[in-house]
Amino acid sequence: MHSKDSPVTLIDSAPESALPVEHICDIVFPFVAAPDAIPTRNGVRQVFSTSAGTVTGPRLNGIALPGIAVAMAGSDNVLVSEHIHAMLHTDDGESVFLTAGRGILKAGDDTLAELKSGQTVDHRAIYSWIPTTLETAAPKYQWLSSVMIVSRGYFTMELMHAQWRLYALAE
Repeated sequence: MHSKDSPVTLIDSAPESALPVEHICDIVFPFVAAPDAIPTRNGVRQVFSTSAGTVTGPRLNGIALPGIAVAMAGSDNVLVSEHIHAMLHTDDGESVFLTAGRGILKAGDDTLAELKSGQTVDHRAIYSWIPTTLETAAPKYQWLSSVMIVSRGYFTMELMHAQWRLYALAE
């Protein structure tokens, strides 16, 4: 038993049921063309080339430069993002480098079939989270390099774009 003044360890405290997050921004990347599907032993790979995108939000605003590629591997009702890189330019002239790692997009069989056929589906029918890092030398945005960031991802071939909503896990 701990006294009132002694520190409480993580295991001694109750688990969190919800994580506090702060919305950083939304990013929309228009696709240049529908990707070719390349079957591999690890699933189907697709590379999505994009034109310039928009970055809008309470903490970050600007553009995403064209040429971003998103590689996906898929099997059954799960798609996995592999390597996502983007250069962002803020409205106030700073550069921010975005890297997203291995994330998961999963949906029910019907929803995934609709996505794969090019239909737009309700984003709430999709589970999609991607660990994301933002790097910059700009003093105003240094805080981006010191917080854990997760992105909620969504794409639609019908509208020919990908959408991300970036969140920082709040302290």
